[in-house]
Amino acid sequence: MIAGEKLIGADAQPDIFAGREGNKVKERLQEVFVLRSIACLSIGLLHSINKIYDDPSETVNVIRLILSFGTPAFVFISEMVLSHAYPDGVPRGFWTKRVKYILVPYVVFGFVHALGEAVLEAEGALIPAFLKYSVQYILLGDFALYFILIIFQFYLLHAFVAPKVFSRFSAKTVLSVSLVVSMSYWAFFNFVPRFPIPFAEYVYTRFFMLPFVGWSFYFALAWYCGRRYRELIALLNRWRVAVWLAFAASGAWMIGNLLTDTITAVSSKRLDMVLFATSASLFVLHVASRARRIHPFWVKTSQISFGLFLVHPVLYGILELVLFRLPGMRGTPLGAAVLFATGMSLSAWAVLTAYRFPGGNYVVGRIGPGLTVLRPQ
Repeated sequence: MIAGEKLIGADAQPDIFAGREGNKVKERLQEVFVLRSIACLSIGLLHSINKIYDDPSETVNVIRLILSFGTPAFVFISEMVLSHAYPDGVPRGFWTKRVKYILVPYVVFGFVHALGEAVLEAEGALIPAFLKYSVQYILLGDFALYFILIIFQFYLLHAFVAPKVFSRFSAKTVLSVSLVVSMSYWAFFNFVPRFPIPFAEYVYTRFFMLPFVGWSFYFALAWYCGRRYRELIALLNRWRVAVWLAFAASGAWMIGNLLTDTITAVSSKRLDMVLFATSASLFVLHVASRARRIHPFWVKTSQISFGLFLVHPVLYGILELVLFRLPGMRGTPLGAAVLFATGMSLSAWAVLTAYRFPGGNYVVGRIGPGLTVLRPQ
C-alpha cells in the first residue's frame, strides 16, 4: 500500500477518478487502469522524444504520432468513468472536489510553468513576464496541461447538456453527428488555409485545440460506454476481430497520411486521430479484459497518473539541461529513453512524496482508486 494512504470501505464517497464507490471499481472498471496507464506513459514518452530530438526523422515522427493518442484517450477516460459513476447527473459536492483536486493543481502548475518561462526570458522584467505567461497558460491553456480545460468542458457537458440532449435522440444519431463534427473540425484546421483574422497565428496553432467541438466524439462515445460499460466489454470481446482490424486499419491510414504529407501535423489534433485514438482505446480495453488479473504496475501507475501528468513536464525541463551536457544523449533513442525513465521515475517519487504532506492533494491532485479504493489521509 502506498505510504500516506488508507483503505476505505464501500460506504465511502467515490473518488474523483473512480468509476463507482468502494469495491465496485474492481468489478466494473479494472480495464481502465491499463488504458489510463498506457495513455499517461505514452504522453510521457512523447514529451521525452520531443525534448531530445530537435530534427526528428520520419521514423521518429511516426512514433511521435502514435504516442499522441494518449491525450484523446485520457479525455475519453475522464468522461467514461464519470458517466459510469453518475449516469443521470452529478451529485452534491461534485464541483467542489473537482475545483480543489483538479483545477487548483492546474493553476498551481500553470504558475510554475509561467515562472520558469519568465526566468528564462526576462531581462530585468520578471514580474511582467510572469504575469503574461500566467494569463497565457492558465486562462488560455497554452501549455502541456491544456487537456484539463477540455476535461472541465466535459464536466459541464455531462452535467447540463448530455442528460437533456442525448436522451432525445438515438445513440446511433448522436455518435454519427458527433463523429462528423469532430472530424470536420480537425479537418478544417488540417487543410483550410488561415483566414486573415486577428490573432490568426495563435488561433490556428494553439487556441483551436481548446473548444470541446473537436473532442465531441470522444465525449459522446464515452458517455454511452460508461453507462453500459459491462456491455461494452462483452461487445468488444464478441467482435474482437473487428476491434483488431479497426486498430490496425486506422493506424495504417493515419501513418499513411503522415508519410505522404497529406496531413503533416504530428499531434493529436488530426481528423484521422479521431478514429485511431478511439480504436486504440477500445483495443486496449479489450486486451486488458482478457487478462486474468491486472498487474499492480498498471494499477499503481493509474492511481498517480494525474500527478504524473502535472509533474513530469517540470522535471523534464530540469533533466534535459543535464542530459544535453552528456555525450550521446541529444537526438538519440538512448537520450529519449534515459529522459523518459528518469523523468517519470522521479515524477512518481515526487507525487508520492507530496501525498505525505498536508495540502499535497491541492498540488498534485488526489490519488486515484486501486482495486480497492484508496484515499489519502
